Amino acid sequence: MSWPLVSIAEFCDARLGKMLDKKRNSGANPRPYLRNVNVRWGTFDLSDLLEMDFDDSERQVFALRQGDLLVCEGGEVGRCAIWRGELAECYFQKALHRLRPDPNRCLPEYLQAQFFFLASTGRLLEHTSTSTIAHLTGVKLAQLKIPLPPLSEQRRIVDILDRAASIQKLRRQAEAKAREIIPALFVDMFGDPDANPHNLPMQPLGAVIERIEAGRNLSAGTGLNDFKILKVSAVTSGQYRELERKPAPDDYTPPVEHIVKKDDFLFSRANTVELVGATTIVDDTDGRTLLPDKLWRITWRRGIAAEYMSALLQNQFVRATLGRLSSGTSASMRNISQSKLLAMKLPIAAQNEQAAFAEAAKCVNGVVRLSKQASGLSQSAAEALLGRELGSIESASHV
Repeated sequence: MSWPLVSIAEFCDARLGKMLDKKRNSGANPRPYLRNVNVRWGTFDLSDLLEMDFDDSERQVFALRQGDLLVCEGGEVGRCAIWRGELAECYFQKALHRLRPDPNRCLPEYLQAQFFFLASTGRLLEHTSTSTIAHLTGVKLAQLKIPLPPLSEQRRIVDILDRAASIQKLRRQAEAKAREIIPALFVDMFGDPDANPHNLPMQPLGAVIERIEAGRNLSAGTGLNDFKILKVSAVTSGQYRELERKPAPDDYTPPVEHIVKKDDFLFSRANTVELVGATTIVDDTDGRTLLPDKLWRITWRRGIAAEYMSALLQNQFVRATLGRLSSGTSASMRNISQSKLLAMKLPIAAQNEQAAFAEAAKCVNGVVRLSKQASGLSQSAAEALLGRELGSIESASHV
């Protein structure tokens, strides 16, 4: 079966949002509006909404309706989400296209899936202007053609993709629940470090740290070098994320001690005041990843369990203390010195108690690791499904 290729302009009412102006913060009719940053893939972040003046005529033009698809004009071009009436009244700014599909011809969920497919396969780049920063103009968006099967076929595709997304969501929720076990187990076994109800001996971290190592501050290369340099964001979640990295300089040969190894204990010495001191334990690595200067590798003395120290350092009270010990003039990048870290006193449990906690933590982390692997397979299957369904329709449209 061959489906027609139809331009967006033929079945959508498309419009860019309101241009920012000088009176936007001082007008008589301030209203909330969406920016590029508020639109994520398939959802909205409404935690940081701004307001702008919209007069009566502008409210008629720029008011959002349920079922509107908001598409990013720049940044991550094509990123989009369907407005479901999250707010009783909301508008949109010029960094966003608003697409309002004809309900007799196109489902907004199908159109959203098409944009994700085009963006993830790189095909949307063919329609962007890149004279300065990549962006999708109103003219090029209107000319963009997508396969448009009957509504019944669109519903079938959307239903399949929704089921795949539901499975992924359940796996992510299971991972989050599993991660909550370790901090709860820590407090159950040792109490809150702030109160120290078990009267554990207070020791400076210098007494339990064997050594601290750091990488180098290097500029990113073009990608010719097989080695990659970790970003601080690789550890901020408490989980090791090796994909958060940048290319090493093209001609750089790193010293062996700068290569990240399995079971390395990584500590963020520089970040925002809330994230200074974030830690993670490397569960796996490709052997081609390097330490940056802002991440330390900490080696603990014999008998000190890395899992115990990780849970201790991730405790809310301890993290707040690390933030207070950090220094710097910029709120977005604070630093903690080695001397302050080594002098910081914390309750240190007996080694046999640390070992018991470490065994339990390893079991939980094993469950999380298996769940992540399953999530990865689920994500790959979902992407393959998306490609098969939408790709096959696209192929049919060219027949």
